[in-house]
Amino acid sequence: MALKTHRISAIYDLVYGVDTIIVSDNELISIVLEEAPAYFYELKSAEDVAEIIANRVQILIKERAS
Repeated sequence: MALKTHRISAIYDLVYGVDTIIVSDNELISIVLEEAPAYFYELKSAEDVAEIIANRVQILIKERAS
């Protein structure tokens, strides 16, 4: 069964119109899930938790780069 021209055009527009790729990173999600509760249980400020998460993510990036 052949694709009709309008369907081919729609598929083409969909594929070439994509401007964002979503990638799930389980290690990154784990970092957030481990650190976020400290904020929600009012053990640390949002700024402190964000700084901890940022530091851990930087370490993860460096480990992956080497």
